[in-house]
Amino acid sequence: MCKTTEASTTAESAPQTSPTSAYVYSTGAAFGQHYTTEQVLDALTRQLANTNNDNKTKSFHVDFASRVLNKCGFDYHSFALPLNDLFRRFTREEYLLLRKTHLVDLAERAGNEALERWGGNRKDITHLLWGTMTGALDSPTIDIQLTKSLGLDLDVERTNIEGMGCLTGFRLLNVARQISSADPNARILVISADLRSALGNKMEENPTKEDIVAVCLFRDAGSAAVVGGCSSFDGLSDETPCYELVTGASRIVEGTDHLVDYFETNSGAIRLLLDKDLPEYIQERT
Repeated sequence: MCKTTEASTTAESAPQTSPTSAYVYSTGAAFGQHYTTEQVLDALTRQLANTNNDNKTKSFHVDFASRVLNKCGFDYHSFALPLNDLFRRFTREEYLLLRKTHLVDLAERAGNEALERWGGNRKDITHLLWGTMTGALDSPTIDIQLTKSLGLDLDVERTNIEGMGCLTGFRLLNVARQISSADPNARILVISADLRSALGNKMEENPTKEDIVAVCLFRDAGSAAVVGGCSSFDGLSDETPCYELVTGASRIVEGTDHLVDYFETNSGAIRLLLDKDLPEYIQERT
């Protein structure tokens, strides 16, 4: 049985366990380099200065970007890229290389931290759930790369989820909850990572206010968790759950398709347009 003594790193005390419940046994996180708002604004200003817009429009965009960045309230911004590459326009090939290197690096570091904190045999991980919004066509897929680099069993059951936006992590945890509730012996490694700063590297040549909002809001990070039921493997009788996964759900809200638009253009730019009324719609209809 799982121990229910005090969890030293997260919860004040471990939850009472049930054979059909699902628990988070450890977590991990990874970040890029941290820059101040002033450094980020300087980098964005340099990019905006290279557009074909007239000086009046450029000045307006810089002022607008400054207001948005300061309203975000970030103390520091996590970017996988070095400072001189922030908001530099990338080719498609550079974007794919960024995904292959820095996105995988964030995922690996977060996954390693969760596995080390868990303390079990990595070969005992039965499922790997991987998710990202930083999409591309690529083979071998990142879940395969992570299986090998993290030292998991090559027969681990893999699930790869892309394109679910901010819901990705919640969806993965809910899938892990469903697996563990059905099989208490399962141990699931959940990893989610994103390079959302890549939006800044794939802006239109002449960005709009909507483009600037998107590149000001999103940054780079990875997170991971080991999830399982109450039953323990041999040698892991001291597993201590940090959190219980109680339930999970999702809802498609009718009449809201126009509030988020995410697409690639013929020029290779990636555009994420968020309607300013999005928060109100969510509050009113959920």
